[in-house]
Amino acid sequence: MSPVSPPEREIALYEALIATHPEIDQKGKSSPYTSINGNMFTILSANGVLGMRLGVADREAFMEPPARACMKRTAPS
Repeated sequence: MSPVSPPEREIALYEALIATHPEIDQKGKSSPYTSINGNMFTILSANGVLGMRLGVADREAFMEPPARACMKRTAPS
């Protein structure tokens, strides 16, 4: 079974976001993501949710009101 790709609209928005930083390359065909030195720092899930890996201070600042939720890591099935 092949992976499910995110919705086209969210892919277009993700690609536009990544394009604002030309030094970053988008990777992944069906599950778009970015990484530096093998460390993934963004991913677009199959349902179109953007996940970002942030350091503690940046994450705390990002989570300030309005309240946002953290993406939870799930075990592969």
